[in-house]
Amino acid sequence: VQQWDGLIAVNYPARAAGVKRMMSAADALKACPQIVLARVGTQLIHEVGKEAKEAGKDMDRDTAKIDLERYREASRRVFGVLERECGVGSIVEKAGLDEAYIDCTAACLMDLDACSGLIGELPPDTVLAGSGGACDMWAHGRSGLLLRAGCLVAARLRAALLRDLKFTSSGGVAHCKMLAKQASALNKPNKQTVVPPSEAVAMLREIKVRDVRGLGGKLGDALCTLLEEIVVPDAAAQQQARVATWSRRESKWTAGDVVERIPAQLLLARLGEGAARYVLDRCTGIDNEPVVATGPPKSHMEMKSITMRDRDAARGWARMLAVNLSARITADRSSFHRHPKTLTLAFSTQSNFALHSKSGMFPPRSFSAGGLEERVLTATLSLLDASRATFPLTRLSLQASNFVMVESGSHAITSFLQPSRTLPDSSRPVPDSQTLPDSSRPVLDFPGHAQPPSGLKLGAGFAVPVSEAPVSAAPVSAAE
Repeated sequence: VQQWDGLIAVNYPARAAGVKRMMSAADALKACPQIVLARVGTQLIHEVGKEAKEAGKDMDRDTAKIDLERYREASRRVFGVLERECGVGSIVEKAGLDEAYIDCTAACLMDLDACSGLIGELPPDTVLAGSGGACDMWAHGRSGLLLRAGCLVAARLRAALLRDLKFTSSGGVAHCKMLAKQASALNKPNKQTVVPPSEAVAMLREIKVRDVRGLGGKLGDALCTLLEEIVVPDAAAQQQARVATWSRRESKWTAGDVVERIPAQLLLARLGEGAARYVLDRCTGIDNEPVVATGPPKSHMEMKSITMRDRDAARGWARMLAVNLSARITADRSSFHRHPKTLTLAFSTQSNFALHSKSGMFPPRSFSAGGLEERVLTATLSLLDASRATFPLTRLSLQASNFVMVESGSHAITSFLQPSRTLPDSSRPVPDSQTLPDSSRPVLDFPGHAQPPSGLKLGAGFAVPVSEAPVSAAPVSAAE
């Protein structure tokens, strides 16, 4: 997928031909002349309000803005399928446009009860992590039963995404969110990986430190530096190794290196007790973070990064942002029956790259989309004037937040002016845990698999964690 002159997504056949993310379109064509480049849709600044079109050679950063509505709509459809198919009592947590965690413990318990605990073979595209397929799932008793049921849930969700949306997906099933997410990335495309409790450390041993969830930033860098000091005693060689492994893709250090090569006391002295415990938990598969239902978005934002040399240029882009934001607010109100209270304009200047912002009241809702657009534009320009921005600007954004529920009919405006009310809890109750049949009994063929706190990941990114009581899934991605 091409955005401006670079690639932001690359499928697996193209990767095999040497094409990489962030590569220029010209270099991609050299590496793979037969490649098909799909362009992200754009809107021209002088065609505000018109439907986005595929970017062409006449569109560049100076005259057009990226439009992500097609991706947002695809994401809404993916999550609609997941919510519908995940089973009673499951909890879906959105982790991105194409990623989700799903706690499917309740659905797994119900499936086990319905079949008297007779779970059959794993779905054919399921891979056991850590052992190369040698692990005996039945040796894990109740945990093994839950993981098996979770695998069936994952397979069912992936089949629904393919059937209804024509999206392939990958998944990870494990006892916690972190393991589910890590597992989901191991056997792409279009497969799912399950992590029995006894295989968690073996799986993580081969994963690069900076690829472990939670260790991709400064903490991961600190661990790599510490490993270099331990393994490469010479200072000059350390620096050379640091430069050679600075990139996440090139770094050779793994979670196994952290556990096996760094003495616990040294890790404690260098990072402190809290960070040291966090690192060891992450590198050994311990994660107690629950899956939390996401609910409606807390805010909507439109943004443009470009040099705006004067107020007229900024006003032109502000109009585009206001029109697009108004359309998203109208769609949000239709889905969630609410309206924002706060409008925030933010910008950065060429002389000071820090972000500056100015907030005000979001205009009252209008029953005509055009009416709301004009009110939002007027409010936006007022904020721009009040901000006393120093030109040129390098970024301009507009955000709607602090949503409140609104009533239909004649009380709409008065409801908007009332204090914010708490949104209803979207999570569903999980049934009480029940006694499961002995794990040595025969098995039933149905998509689902589970284990003690475990996770599952589907699609371009989808995961489901499953626990001793709760069963869940990790990031799921579609459209691989």
